[in-house]
Amino acid sequence: MVILTRVGISQPWYFNNLYNPNNTWSAGLSITSHPSGYMACALAGDQYNFYQISIIEIQNDGTLINYINYGQYGQDYWPGENSSFKNDGQNNFYLYGSIDYLDSNITKGLFLYFDSFGDSIFSREYESIHTNGLVGRNCNMTADYGFILTGEEYIDTSNNYDFCIIRIDPLGNEIWRKYLGTASWDIPLSIIQTPDLGYAIGGLTYSGAQITYDPLIIKTDSLGELEWMLNLGGEYKDDKAIVCNTSDSCIMVLTAFADSMYTPEHPYARVNLVKIDLEGNILWNKKYGLSSPKNYISNIISLDNGYFIACGSVKYSAFLNPVGWIFYFNSNADSIWYREYLYYPEDPSYGLNYLYDVSIAADNGFVAVGQAFTLSPPNNIQKMWVLKVDSAGCEIPNCWVGIEENDGMEAWEHGGLELWPNPARGIVDCRWSIVDFRGDFSLMIYDMYGREMMEISVPENEREIQFDVGNFPGGLYLVVVKDGGKIIGSAKLVINR
Repeated sequence: MVILTRVGISQPWYFNNLYNPNNTWSAGLSITSHPSGYMACALAGDQYNFYQISIIEIQNDGTLINYINYGQYGQDYWPGENSSFKNDGQNNFYLYGSIDYLDSNITKGLFLYFDSFGDSIFSREYESIHTNGLVGRNCNMTADYGFILTGEEYIDTSNNYDFCIIRIDPLGNEIWRKYLGTASWDIPLSIIQTPDLGYAIGGLTYSGAQITYDPLIIKTDSLGELEWMLNLGGEYKDDKAIVCNTSDSCIMVLTAFADSMYTPEHPYARVNLVKIDLEGNILWNKKYGLSSPKNYISNIISLDNGYFIACGSVKYSAFLNPVGWIFYFNSNADSIWYREYLYYPEDPSYGLNYLYDVSIAADNGFVAVGQAFTLSPPNNIQKMWVLKVDSAGCEIPNCWVGIEENDGMEAWEHGGLELWPNPARGIVDCRWSIVDFRGDFSLMIYDMYGREMMEISVPENEREIQFDVGNFPGGLYLVVVKDGGKIIGSAKLVINR
């Protein structure tokens, strides 16, 4: 299945593609914008099935331009966690991952710095100073154009891990190294430099009488000294914590809160956003949607407008396990839209569709990366999955967020429906220029999940009506005018809170 659409020069690109340039297997973990499109980073196998890092260049329309592999026979190269591969702002790229030296059972952290073509500018390896294992997970650029790296290091032979953060200069030389964590097994998965020039690290800790996951956030000062530590976990197996900065100098945390168990290994969970100030105070803690089985988060990034985009995966049905999701919300964590996506459908192929990273594109849409495959042949080989949608999360022009597409629906503003003010907080004026407006008409409002929020009967020949959204949560809504079961007019409505 390949979807490739472009409507006019100024319209966004859309595609839904798989990539496996080595003809082995691949799983996309990171993606970011590039002057001619996108640069993606994947974990892939070589011809001997040793692991390697693949840097893949893709055009705006989804066409594969080039790819470069980093690896060596007898060694496994790991590209770090989701979103470890980043743009430095000058269209060079960097990542922090690992090398497993299989013959000596040693793991070292690996920092790679690439030019705009994916060719290496320099690389550095970092060794454990305690045992034989330092696993590189993620990184970020600092204000002085150096880098901050995070991973876990075996501290002793009991296999306990601690967060390891390493500060390096612009050439990769180590400046300092710190170890932070609990008495349990701690794994860091994201790191940012905060506005006070300290650092926030998000990850997970294994704790409890039974093995459970708790999201863990650690805040340090500019020298890596601990300021505070926060465990956001509950009774059940929650997901990891991923951190990003907010426009008002706070920390946004993405996790998934578990309220029960689906199986002994996987919970029922809800997407969970937590805003924390730099002193470690929780400003708010919000949960979204219904509790769903195997609902896992992958990444969150902050955007220039103060909004956020996040992605993950969730079990959809017995035969579609999972589908990927993307969630767009404003600075107050009001939902703008949430959509689920797939490459492989359900029965009989048992589709598995994972999204691991998401980034904003040049057309203000979004591009996401992950992997897709099926449990049964012939599509049971893992392949990198890249999905390009527009700013409303649509996979095709003028899709309808939150409800199924119907005959006669051709555009968001189909039928001349006008809403004012938009965005709105209270009373909304709705006007339309539909021809032959006679008969049994109704105005319907749907939220982003497709749930009906309001229905208003429209008197015959009426051309204007008011409704009150003062009690609606903030987010993206769809307003439609129906003639019986046929939708003849529509518009999107944004509610701000």
